Amino acid sequence: MILGHAGQSHLFRKRLPFLIAALALLVVATIARVGADFIPPARNSHLVYAALIWLLAASVWLVALGPKLSLSDDE
Repeated sequence: MILGHAGQSHLFRKRLPFLIAALALLVVATIARVGADFIPPARNSHLVYAALIWLLAASVWLVALGPKLSLSDDE
């Protein structure tokens, strides 16, 4: 939806590899976060891994979409 607001709705028609990568990273982060509750001795490390993976997913999203979101209507 953010692509439509940024005037990039033509990107809806094709597969976006960065979005698939970000989604895969978020799934891995979710698994790490949930796994933390089932492995008490490694809970803190799982939470740290989940947070770092989430940040990596957000960075992938931002690096890929950031330039597209900052374009003016004239470009």
